[in-house]
Amino acid sequence: MYASALSLFKKISGQSIKVFAYLLLHYRPGTIIGINKKVKESMIDFLEKGSVGSISNSLMELCDNDLLLRIENARGAYKINPTHAWKGSTMDRKKCLKTIIEIDYVSANSEN
Repeated sequence: MYASALSLFKKISGQSIKVFAYLLLHYRPGTIIGINKKVKESMIDFLEKGSVGSISNSLMELCDNDLLLRIENARGAYKINPTHAWKGSTMDRKKCLKTIIEIDYVSANSEN
């Protein structure tokens, strides 16, 4: 995890931090994380409290603060933002960051 993530933790709820910790424990580098009702229930067990709705709110808060990236046109699909946290080699992280930058650049230009 990088210092940029730590500074964002000041802005988000304790539950969202715990949901992020859950994702870091179960995250595989470069993969899309599919989060359905069953995964949310697993998160509730891990946190030992909460509801499916509160987990959904935490996911939204993580996305709003750029700790999680939503995968467009795929319901319940996310990636941990490699700017803030990464497991794996530096080379793989750089490739992932480059892809994100290129996609953001293309989508920003297509809006104009």
